[in-house]
Amino acid sequence: MSWAAGGGLCQTQVSTNPGRRSSDDGRLDDQTLETVEKSAQGWVLMDSGSNVTFVIVINILTWTAAQSYCRAHYTDLASVRNMTENQKVQAMLSGGGLFWIGLFRDTWKWSDGSTSSFSFWKNGQPDNKNKTCVSADFSQSGAWEGWSCDMERAFICYGPGEC
Repeated sequence: MSWAAGGGLCQTQVSTNPGRRSSDDGRLDDQTLETVEKSAQGWVLMDSGSNVTFVIVINILTWTAAQSYCRAHYTDLASVRNMTENQKVQAMLSGGGLFWIGLFRDTWKWSDGSTSSFSFWKNGQPDNKNKTCVSADFSQSGAWEGWSCDMERAFICYGPGEC
């Protein structure tokens, strides 16, 4: 199914519902939900305009469950390796919200094992208070902040291929 707005975006429905659907709980605004959630649980927004496809999944899961879901259906949780990729994801989420990304603390590394010198922490982050997983806050340009991995939120996967 093609995304009406163009720009390499499309929508698709995944075959499984890994968790409960995100709702207007302050994490995603109405515009983002209207854009992504077209009709039912399991909808995702994908951007395949480059060599990597970012996939916004609005079902909310813990970081570990989100990682397992991304690995089963795509490649892994998103690794944001530079400002261009950060801006690409931010453009998909015009309404903002907090989303798991693939960064976690084991000397701060990406879930897929890749390395990058790029970082985009919020002021005062990381605060080293047993917050070992990272979400990106797209209401603040995608800036990163540490959270307990047991929190549930929507997440961003990546993978090769097209919508």
